[in-house]
Parts: sequence; C-alpha cells; structure tokens
Amino acid sequence: MSFPNEFRSSTVQSQSQGVPVVRNDCQDSTDLMKCVYAIQAKELTEGRVKILPSDNDLTSEQSEQYDIVILGGLAGRLDQTIHTLSFCHKLRRTRKRVYVVTDDNVGWVLDSVRYASLSTRTRNPYSLG
Repeated sequence: MSFPNEFRSSTVQSQSQGVPVVRNDCQDSTDLMKCVYAIQAKELTEGRVKILPSDNDLTSEQSEQYDIVILGGLAGRLDQTIHTLSFCHKLRRTRKRVYVVTDDNVGWVLDSVRYASLSTRTRNPYSLG
C-alpha cells in the first residue's frame, strides 16, 4: 500500500519530534476506536492495567488507566457525533474517565446516578449538592 507524500512527510516529521506513530490497517474500526485501542495497548505494555476475564471487549482493571480526553467529536456530522456518544457510553463499563471536550461543551457518561438536587444556598445555583 502506498501513501501520499503528505502523509509520509507528516509521519516522518512526527517521528522526528518523538511522537509515536501507530499504524492500524483495520477497516472495521473508526479512528476514535483505534486511538482508544492504542491507549489500552500502551497501558498493558506499561503494566498499568491487568486483563480481567470477559466475554466482551478488552476489559481491564481500572486502577491505573489514563484519563481520555477527546477533543471535538460533538459538532459537525451527526453520524460522527452519535458514534462518539455511543462509544463513550460503551467505554463507561471499562474506563473510569472519558471526557469529550468542544469549544462550548464538556461531556461524559455517568454510569448510574441515584439522585441530584440543585442547591440555591450556594453561590452557584447550578452546583450539585
């Protein structure tokens, strides 16, 4: 498989600056999924997590996981926004902290909440407490 000169040039430039370049030719995964899988592989290589038995995807002990901050992904094409939200919802079972950040919003998935009440006794009426 050959790549355009622009891709080869940016890859060489990234590597020269110490940025690891991971090649993943899987056509069944989105770029977001590939990035998360690369983070999971890095955590395993570094011994930050242990694999737990699971019938589903890669499941790991959450104690030493990296926090994942996804920049963008909630604006633009609707199908990509839905995929970002869906994938974050799926990750909630195996990761403690995954955030999606845009210019206007910060989002994350709550696995379960008993209740939340708004307090007007604090300076910020929108704080939970």
